[in-house]
Amino acid sequence: MLPIWNTYSFFTTYANIDGWEKDETEVWFSRHAETTSNAIARMSDNTDNPELTTKGREQAKNAGESLKEQGKNFDIIIHTSVTRATDTAHIIAKEIGFCGEYIIDDRFAEQYAGEYA
Repeated sequence: MLPIWNTYSFFTTYANIDGWEKDETEVWFSRHAETTSNAIARMSDNTDNPELTTKGREQAKNAGESLKEQGKNFDIIIHTSVTRATDTAHIIAKEIGFCGEYIIDDRFAEQYAGEYA
């Protein structure tokens, strides 16, 4: 979360200095749904690639249904190359009838923080 907070803080500081005014662009974030690692309370990072559980697939489907009910759709969907993020993105996209572009960008991936003992 710290990189997102730092980006937001940087942006708001200079947007206010420059007198920037927002347009109608919306940015939405979603974390991947439950994985096999999450289900057993195991920490994972970008070197680990657990699959979504049945519950995780249902969570992603429900997220997509909720977005569809709100009338949301997107021009692009950006996700990392790990299976859990790709699967979550595609399940949500299917539910909302997404026809746009997918961009794979691993700069959104979790950062490796070393061994946890």
